Amino acid sequence: MKQLFIVWVIFLLCGNAFIAQSGVPTEGSVYTSAIEDARIDIWKELSTNNGSSAAVAIMDDGKIVYSEQFGMRNREKSLPVDRETQFNIGSVSKIFTAVAMLSLVDQGKVELDAPVTRYLEKFRMVDKRYQDITVRMLLNHTSGLPGTNLRNAFGSRGNPNYIGETLAYLTDNRLKHEPGMLSVYCNDGLTVAEAVIEQVSGMSYADYLQQVIFEPLQMVHSSCSFKDGNKNITQVYKQTGSLMPLEYVSAFATGGISSTAEDLCNFTTILYSNKVLSAASIVEFTKAQYGPETAVGERTLLNFGLGWDFVQKREFAEQGITALGKSGGTIEFSSFILVVPEERLTVAVLFAGPDIDATSVTEKIMQAVLEGKKRVADKHTLLLPPEPAVIPASMVELAGIYATSNAIMKISFDRDSNTLETSSWDGEQFVAADSSQYRDDGYYHSESGNKYWLKPYGGANYLLLAVGENSASYMVIAESIAKVNSPWTGSLFDKKLWVFRNVTNYDFIVNIAETGRIPELPGYIFFDAGNMMLLKLDSESSAGMCMKYARDLLTLRLEEVDGQRWLQTGNFIYSEAANVISLPSTGDTISIGAEGLNEWRKTDKQAVFSCSIPSDGRVMVFAQDKKLVFDSLDISVLPIVVAKGSYISFVGAAGDDFVVTLTD
Repeated sequence: MKQLFIVWVIFLLCGNAFIAQSGVPTEGSVYTSAIEDARIDIWKELSTNNGSSAAVAIMDDGKIVYSEQFGMRNREKSLPVDRETQFNIGSVSKIFTAVAMLSLVDQGKVELDAPVTRYLEKFRMVDKRYQDITVRMLLNHTSGLPGTNLRNAFGSRGNPNYIGETLAYLTDNRLKHEPGMLSVYCNDGLTVAEAVIEQVSGMSYADYLQQVIFEPLQMVHSSCSFKDGNKNITQVYKQTGSLMPLEYVSAFATGGISSTAEDLCNFTTILYSNKVLSAASIVEFTKAQYGPETAVGERTLLNFGLGWDFVQKREFAEQGITALGKSGGTIEFSSFILVVPEERLTVAVLFAGPDIDATSVTEKIMQAVLEGKKRVADKHTLLLPPEPAVIPASMVELAGIYATSNAIMKISFDRDSNTLETSSWDGEQFVAADSSQYRDDGYYHSESGNKYWLKPYGGANYLLLAVGENSASYMVIAESIAKVNSPWTGSLFDKKLWVFRNVTNYDFIVNIAETGRIPELPGYIFFDAGNMMLLKLDSESSAGMCMKYARDLLTLRLEEVDGQRWLQTGNFIYSEAANVISLPSTGDTISIGAEGLNEWRKTDKQAVFSCSIPSDGRVMVFAQDKKLVFDSLDISVLPIVVAKGSYISFVGAAGDDFVVTLTD
C-alpha cells in the first residue's frame, strides 16, 4: 500500500511538471479567465460542431504562458493531441506568404508596386488588364483574379504541379474588376505570389519558408503540408466516427501550411523583433491595404492588409486596441490567429474539423486576457434592441434579383409586416429563404441575429452585412443583377446535368454539376457544382463572370468532343450525364481509355454493387439528387446497395480495368 501511495505521488508530481511545461499558469493569474473561456468554448465547439481535436496557445511578451490540447489525434490507437501535433492552418498561411515576399523586398529583389510580369514571364491572361496587376495586389486581394483553382488543391496526397496548373488555367480567364479597385478574397492571387517567390528566390516555396521564417523563428513543428515522416498529425473523423482521409493542401501559399498553436505564436514575434523583416517591411505588413471600393463607399468590415483579414479587428478597435487577425479554413480544418503587437500578445486556436467558429473562440480568449491584464474594461455592455419601424417607400425600389458566388436570390419587401423577404433559386424556382424585420436603426434584422442594409452605389444595388452598433462596418453580401437584352438564349445549357471527367484518384473536390436558365433573367445561366453561381452568356456556348464583389467565380465553355458536348470550367472538364450508358443487369468490365479520363455508368435498378478496384483506382457512387453516397477514397467496404438511377464514376490510369458485379 505504501509503494502504491509513493507511485501515485510521483505521478502527480510528473503531471504537475507536464502542466507547467505546457504553460498552464497557476490559479488566480491574469490568464485564469482566458483559460476557462478557452476550455469551455473549445469543448463546446468540439461537442456540437463535429470537431475531432483542438489546440490553443497564448503568448505574452515572447513567452508561451498557456498551451493546451484537446481530443485525440488518433482514436484507434488512443493517441492524444500534444504540443507537437500538426494541424493544417488553412488560409493563415497567407500571412506567411506576405512575410516571404516582404523579405524579398528587403533584399532588393522585389518591389511591391512593380507589375507581376516583371518577375513572372509565364503569367498571362486573355484579359490585357492582367499587365496592371502588381505584387501588392496579389497579397491584398485587389488583383481582380477570378478566385480559386480547386482542382487537386485538396486531396489525400499532394499535387506538385499545382502552381503550373493554376497559371495554365488563368491563361484563358478574364478579370472580374479593374486591378486595385476593390478587395475580394482571392486564393489564386497568393498562388501567383508563390510562383513569384520561387522565381525570384531560386528556391521552392517550402524551402524558402524553412530558411527565412521557420528556422529563425524556431517554428520546429511547421512545414508546407505535413513534415516528411511525421506521424504526429491530428486526424479528422466524421460524425459517424469513421476516419476521413488525411488532408494534403497543395495550394501552399494560400492555405497549405501545417503547424501548431505554439509555433503560430512564435511566428508573430516577427512583429517586434528584427529576426526576419526590416522595420519598414513590418509597417507594410501591419497597415491597411484594401481597395478603395471594398465596401461600396462605407467602412469595410474586412480591412485587409498584406495577407491579413483584419489589421484592426473592430471588436478591439472600439476598445482602443489594435488587433490583427487571420482566419483559416480547409475541407477538414479551422483556425484563427489574433495578435496585439503593442501588447506583444498572441492567441492561436486550431481545430481539426471543418466550419468551426475558431474566430469567436480566439476573440473571446484575447478579450479575457486583455481584461485580466487590465488593458480594457470588462465587456458586459447590454443595449436595448431597436424597435420595429416602417420601411421607407424609397427602399422598395431596391427590390430585384441579387447574386453572390454561391447563391442567386430574389429580394422583395412586405410593407404590411415591414420585412425584407429573400428567396433563393434552387435550380427550378425561387424558394422562400429568409425574412428580416426593418427596425428604427435603419437595418433589417434576421432571426439569426444578423443585420442587413441595402444601398445603391455606382449604378448597382448592394446587400450589405452590417456589424457594430454606433459605428458599423460593412461587407458586401450580394450585388444586384442588371437585366440585359441578350442575343443569346442559353438553350445549350438548359436543364443539363454534367459529370466530371478529369478528377484524380486523390482529389477531394468531386461534384456532379447542373446548368440551366432562370426565366426572369434572360441572358444569364446558372451553374451548380456545390454552389449556385450566376453567369452571363457571352455566346450560345460560353458564359462568364457578372459580379465584381463575389469570390471564387468561374467561366464556362462548351466544346464538341467525339460528337458530344463537353463543358470546361476552371481546370475541370465535364460531359453530359444524358450520354452516360447503363450498366448491364449483372455488371460489366469498365476500362479507362488512353487519355485517362474518368468513365461513368448508371444503374437502371436497385442492386447490390461490388467492384474490383485497381491499386491506384477510385470508385464513387452518386444518388439521383447528385449526392455522393460512396467513395472508395475513404470507404473501402464493398459491396453496397445502389439505388435505381445512381451514377457511378470510375477513376484510374489509362488501361485500368474495373470488374463490376450487380446482384438482386
